Order: sequence, then C-alpha cells, then structure tokens
Amino acid sequence: MITFILALSIFLQFTAAVMSARLIPLTGRKIAWSLISASLVFMALRRGITFVRLVSGDVTFQPDLIAELVALAISFLMVIGISRIAPIFIAHKQTEKELRRVNRALRALSECNQTLIRANEESDLLHGVCRIIVKVGGYHLAWVGFAEQDEAKTVRPVAQAGYEKGYLDTINITWADTKQGRGPTGTAIRSGTPVTARHILTDPDFEPWREAALKHGYASSVALPMIANGQTLGALNVYSSEPDAFNAEEIKLLNKLADNLAFGMIALRTRTKRLQAEKELSIHRDHLEKLVTERTRQLEEKAEKLDQANIRLQELDHLKSMFIASMSHELRTPLNSIIGFTGIILQGMTGEINSEQRDQLQRVYGSAKHLLALISDVIDISKIEAGKVDVHVEEFDLEKVIKEAVSSLKPEIDNKGLDLEINLPPNLQLKTDRKRLLQCVLNFLSNAVKFTEKGKIEITAREVDERTRDERTRRRPSSNQGAKRPIILRPSLSA
Repeated sequence: MITFILALSIFLQFTAAVMSARLIPLTGRKIAWSLISASLVFMALRRGITFVRLVSGDVTFQPDLIAELVALAISFLMVIGISRIAPIFIAHKQTEKELRRVNRALRALSECNQTLIRANEESDLLHGVCRIIVKVGGYHLAWVGFAEQDEAKTVRPVAQAGYEKGYLDTINITWADTKQGRGPTGTAIRSGTPVTARHILTDPDFEPWREAALKHGYASSVALPMIANGQTLGALNVYSSEPDAFNAEEIKLLNKLADNLAFGMIALRTRTKRLQAEKELSIHRDHLEKLVTERTRQLEEKAEKLDQANIRLQELDHLKSMFIASMSHELRTPLNSIIGFTGIILQGMTGEINSEQRDQLQRVYGSAKHLLALISDVIDISKIEAGKVDVHVEEFDLEKVIKEAVSSLKPEIDNKGLDLEINLPPNLQLKTDRKRLLQCVLNFLSNAVKFTEKGKIEITAREVDERTRDERTRRRPSSNQGAKRPIILRPSLSA
C-alpha cells in the first residue's frame, strides 16, 4: 500500500515540476518558477530514494503512512493548482500580445494623423502613412490602391512601404465581382467594409495571389476601404507575417486610419478652393474688424457719458444727504420744544390736569418721542449707506412694545369703531433692538387700521419650533423644565 502511495507521489511531483517548467516562458519569471520546479524535482527524488529502499526489501526503514498520505495529498493539490494557474497565465500572455498590437495600431494612427496635418502633397501623404504603418505598427507590408473607374475596374497601387520586393508588380487586382476581385482588396472596395484574410495559406479567396504572398512571408492581411463624402476612393492594405494577426480593436483603429487618410486626400485635392475661401474670409475679417473698431469707439463714447452721469449722481447724492441733514435739524428743533413743554405740563408745573388730559398729553408725548426717534433714523441714512448702522440690543417685554404702539394709534382705531384684540404669551422677553421692533409693529398696525373699514384687528405672537418648523402658541415653562431654551417668534397681525 505504502509503495503505491510513494509511486503516485513521485509521479505527481514530477508532473508538477514539468508543468512549472512550462510556465517559465509564459510568465517571464524564470527564477521563481525554476526554483519551484527544482524543489519539486528534489522532493520527487527524496521519495524516489525511499521507494527504492522499500522495493529492495530494506526492513530497517519504514516510512510513516500518515505522512506519506499527507505528502500525496499535497502533491495532488500542487498539480491541480499549477494546472489551474497555467490557463490564467496563457490568457494573460495572449491579452498582453493583443494589447501590444492595439497599442502599435494606436501609435500608428496618432503619427499618421500628424502626417495628415503636415502633408502638402498627396503622394507624400500616402507614402508617409505607409511608412508609419510598417515602422510604428510593426507590420510586414502596407500599400494603397486606388479604385479606377475604367471598364476593368482596376485597382492601381500608388504607394507602399515594407517588405515588397516586386510583389505589387506581380499581382493583378480589380474591384469587379470576378475571381481577381473577390480577394480582400476588391471586396473591401465593393462593400465599403474592412475585409480580413486571417490565414492566407488556407483562405480560398486569396488563391490567385497565395503563392506570391507566401514567397514574401505574408501570413495574413486586412483591406480597409478609404471612403470620403460617400465615395470609396480605394483601399489601404496591411500585411502581417503572423497568421490571424488582426483582432477586432486593431481593425477598428486601422479602419479609422483609412478614413482619416481618405479625408486627407480630399482635403489636399480641394486645397485651391480652400485657399480661395481663406482669401474671401480675410476680406470679410477685415470688414468685421472695421465694424468692431467702430462699435468699440461708440461704446467708449457711451462709457464716457456714463462716467459723467455717475459723477452727477454722486453730486446729487451729496446734495440729498445735505438736504436730509438740514431738514432733520429743522424738524427736530420744534419737536424738542413739544416734548419739553408736554413734559412740563405732565409734571404739573403749570397747574393740575385731570386724568383725561393726562392721558391725551402722554399720547402726545410718546408720539413726539417716537417721531424724534424717526428723525434720528433719517439722519442715520448716511450710516446705512456706509454699512455702519448701530443696533442697540436690549432685553424687554414684548407686551409693553405692543401696548405702546396701540396707544399711539388708539384714536384712529376708536374713530373707525374697530375692535382690537391682543393675544400674547405672558412674560415674553425678547432681546433685540426695541426701537426698530416698535417701528415695525407701528407700520403693521397703521396699515391694518388704514385698510380695515369695519370689523376686528387682532395682534398675536406665536412661537416657532425650529426643529419641526411647526407654529404653535408659546406656553409658560413648567417648574420641572430647566433653563429656557431659545425661541423664535413670528409676529402675526390680522384684521
């Protein structure tokens, strides 16, 4: 039993060693796989010595059955592992080969495009493109044939590069639907699509030219139609010394190169027309430049007038500021007198006044103070324009501000017979500019009185919960709540 296990282990290890050696050229890692192969050989030789001793009847040495079973399993797994790795490396090698081909074709396309840009003559363009295809693309031969419009539909070679040595002189190609026209070149011209001869040795359509092609070392070829403006001008033919040398991506790039070549030929043939168009364009450009110059002059004149207007506006703005300052001073002087004399009367310095008189005088006093504050705000216009508005933040009771605004407009409310309802959360303290908030409330309330002919005016303040954006009436915090959280109030004035 153990003899069979040893023999099988030796066989598997030698098999793994051979498989490892075959991976050396595929992977390019000579040292690594050489060491692996050598290690497997030494392992097989070690078990070979044990096997020979057992077969020769040496009873002094008895190998461990369990250890040999483990070694057999390891050998089996190594063979399986290497057999699974090998296809991966083969596929990787094939992919690298295809990528190299595509990269060569891409470089050839790029350099041919540069040649298209620099070429001045059609012949130079065609020969230059063929040279680049052979030199950069690494192909065996490249040639261009024009599709003649004669009775025989001849394909005439006009440019070539690479290993040719009289090959084009010996072939007779047409693009007619005959035996001489069913090869890659004639078929590509007729169909307008790329045609590939993957194996010249076995391709039946290549039979008329097979002997000459094999003599020159050509194994595969591709013919690419040169189409411009819907017309097939001819075909670009590329030959390789390897069979099946053109993959789909490579053919796609070469076909694009053929299209670019056809476009370049048309461009060179129409050079005269282009030069004439450039001349006419130059005339139109000169005319346009004159128009632009004239328009620029007009714009400069308008810009100058605009600058003068801006200067005038600045002067008017300065005069406006002076006027506001002067008028504010003239208005503040009598207002101060009103405030002063009203204060004297309220203090009883001119004699006793009854409650109704006191109530009316307090309204006069409050309104005069408010008007004085507004005049002060007018004086601050220059500060507003300069971005230096002073905001006086203080903490105050909202209810007092509302009542002060209502007191100022109560006569108008009473005269129109309107009902006034105030709904405010109790003990609502705000921290902002009191004077500006009072002015906002006065503006809202004044508009409500002005545009309400009959009915009721209602003033409410509600709390806005920032987390949900839902409005709800603010309630007094309960005793089990901690510090007051910040609140946002949205004043609501309805009529």
